Order: sequence, then structure tokens, then C-alpha cells
Amino acid sequence: MTVFVHNFQYRLFMIANIISALGSTLFSIVFVIYARHMPNPTLAIGLASFVGVLPLFLDILIGYLSDQSRNHFQQQLINRLVQGMLFLIISALLLDRVSWTIFIVLLIMNATCSLIGIYNSYGAIAIIKDIVQSADIAEAEGFETGFSSTLEITGGLIGATLLAFFNYNYSFFALLNSVSFFLAFILLFYVRKNFSNISSSHIVIEKHSGIVFNVKEFIHQIHSNFGLLKTFPDITKFIGVFAAFNLFDAGQEVLLNLSLVEQRQLIFVNYGYTVALVRNV
Repeated sequence: MTVFVHNFQYRLFMIANIISALGSTLFSIVFVIYARHMPNPTLAIGLASFVGVLPLFLDILIGYLSDQSRNHFQQQLINRLVQGMLFLIISALLLDRVSWTIFIVLLIMNATCSLIGIYNSYGAIAIIKDIVQSADIAEAEGFETGFSSTLEITGGLIGATLLAFFNYNYSFFALLNSVSFFLAFILLFYVRKNFSNISSSHIVIEKHSGIVFNVKEFIHQIHSNFGLLKTFPDITKFIGVFAAFNLFDAGQEVLLNLSLVEQRQLIFVNYGYTVALVRNV
């Protein structure tokens, strides 16, 4: 907390991150609730739940692509603007009648926003290392991690509660999310000169760098890393067990969301609040 209070650049950057994180986290549960009103709620909730955990499987790739950015701060600016515009479109689409076409488009756009959010979190690490003294990096990253973990625990519950308070006005809720991203963009844009000279804003990348090249290079590195990993059998076993637990947990979340549709006696307060509560447990 000390570095947040005394480091001006870090404080501004974290405030922008907090504003945008509030929007994306509170909205994370909304599509699962919205899916319940679809003509085939079981299929819709299954799709919404699957798309909700899909970004976790692409986490490593997104982290790798984030490392290839030439200017992390500029990318943070662009990403906040893109996320705000996407949620503005989502808000407009949610005004229309419920249909499968709109629902699929909404899921894709929401997943895109989630992937951009993961990209931002990795890019933030490089920026924090530049604006915080080496002795304070652990505290700075700990503060960010602690806040993110708190949001992950409480975000769904708060989001479900606010959605009920707004009388399930999904469009208005998405509009609030859009505003949060635009506010984060405005704040970062206003202080952009404070971050113009940090090293993570001037990274030299190979000329052949690009999305296709990066994905190919990523696959090549993954293959090489797995080959290296095989030389450490104990670590390989640990990673395998850890990955299996994560896959099982992701599958359980989808099944629990579906079960709550059929087992109404398990509902506590409302469907959204129950889903959020079960996620935290």
C-alpha cells in the first residue's frame, strides 16, 4: 500500500486498472444470467459458461503475444478504447429481442473483451517494473494481485446484485461497463506523457514480427519447452496434475450452472446470485 500512496505514476496506472477491472469483473456473470432467458436455456447457459472459461485456455498464448508489444503503455490505451467500444456495441445489441444470432455475437464480443483484459494484465507487469523501484516491485505486484483476487471473489456477487437492482436491464449494465473502460482510457491518455520515456514504451521487436509470425514462434517455443520439460519428470508430473485440476474445475463450473437451471430448489435469492456464490465456493 505504501508504493500506491507515494508513487504517483503507479497510483495513476493502478487507478485506471481498477476502474476497467471493475467493469469487466462485474460483467463476467451477466451472460450466464442472460442465457437463462434464451429459447433453449440449457444450451445457452452451456455455451455462455464454456465461453466464460475459454480465455483461461488461451492465457499462455495471450501472455506471449503481450510480450511482443513494442509499446506496452500505448497498447493499454488502445485496448481500453477497443473494450469500451465493444461494450458500447454490446449495450446496443442487448436492446434488441433475444435471438440466437445476437446471442452468439454477444458471446464472441464478450470473449474478445476478456482476452484483451488478460493481454492488459500481462502488459501491466512490464509497465509496473519500469515505474516502480526494484525494491518495491514485489509490493506493487502484490497489491495488484491482491486487488484482482478480491475482485474475482466478490465481482460475481456484486455484479449479480447490481443487475437485480437495475431490474435486469442488461443493456444499461453493459453501458456502465463501456463507461468504465472509457474513463480508464481518458485517465491514461491524460497522463500519457508521464509514461512516454519508460523502457517498456520503446521495445525493439524483429521486423518479421506479426500475429501469424508470433503464433508460429509461440508453437515452436511450446514444442521446445515441452522437450525440455521432459528432462524434469517430477516437475512434469506436478504440472500435469495441476492442469488436470484446472480442467476439472472449469468443467464443474459449466455443469453447476446447468444444474441450477433444473434444480430450482437450490436457488438462493436468485439464479445469478446463486451462480456467483457457487463460483466463490
